[in-house]
Amino acid sequence: MKIKDLHKEDIALLYDFNYRMFPERKNYKEVLDFWLNKESDAYKFFNIVYDNEMIYGQCLYSPMNYFYNNEKKSSVWGFDLIVNENERKNVYGIDLLLYGKERFTESFATGSGPLALKINLKLGYKFIGEIKKYVGILNPFYLVSSFRGIISINKFPNNSNKYEKIDVDNLPDKNCPHNNDLLEISRENDFLKWRFFNKLHEYAIYKMVDSDNYFVLRTIVKKHITCMVLVDFRCNMADINEFETILKAVKEIMNKLRLSVLITGSSLHISDKILEKYHFKAIGRNRPIISSVSFKDRKEDIENRKFILLTLADSDGEILW
Repeated sequence: MKIKDLHKEDIALLYDFNYRMFPERKNYKEVLDFWLNKESDAYKFFNIVYDNEMIYGQCLYSPMNYFYNNEKKSSVWGFDLIVNENERKNVYGIDLLLYGKERFTESFATGSGPLALKINLKLGYKFIGEIKKYVGILNPFYLVSSFRGIISINKFPNNSNKYEKIDVDNLPDKNCPHNNDLLEISRENDFLKWRFFNKLHEYAIYKMVDSDNYFVLRTIVKKHITCMVLVDFRCNMADINEFETILKAVKEIMNKLRLSVLITGSSLHISDKILEKYHFKAIGRNRPIISSVSFKDRKEDIENRKFILLTLADSDGEILW
């Protein structure tokens, strides 16, 4: 039994492993293909526990860029750490984490469970924030018309409150952050194409007419209710009006579609404040954000939720919904 980088010839074995480990995921192959299609050699970022032509464990990584102190840096997201139950007693999960930490000098992760978080912190990862999941009922009247299944983006309105719906040929091409004072995950044109124009889900992207501000929506069904998800957004988070303008545009779109429930994520105090102004409630466990990089000079900002801009579109945030 050994830990190694995934090779191209191992991809079929990876499909088989995920079929065995995630029987509830009917689209397990589509999910893996989503990550494998990020770039031509995306498979090289996956680590596996391997023996005798079979995979017994995995920890997936995906390349990403981020901005900090006006500098663009390369890193990876780590996610989907799973080991065959019969091999867990041999602590291959920790071996996978150590292998990944040594292989990638900079890495980030979000959503670790309580035990996994303790282990990661013991291994030297640093806590740098949390993303909260917020749920709000923007128009209670439309609850009765929300039992409709997934809504095609073709039915979404073409414009809303200074924002226009755009296609893949008109995506923002911004190679700098919207917020110089934050750690901000990069949103270059290639990322937007891969993330929001894929076969896994259908997304509607709206861009502000006179700026590179944008937001991304999709619908999901929870407990038979069709809910809107604000998956991603970018604006100047130092200006309280800019995020509120996005929220008002989303509400207008939802009114036109006769939807009531909105779900989104927030990693910053400013977006917490605005969402709570509109009577959103944070539900479930906050998803911790960790990194192998130390930002101890920003300790106070991390504690006060004024450090990192993260959305549901980062790492594996909402792709399984």
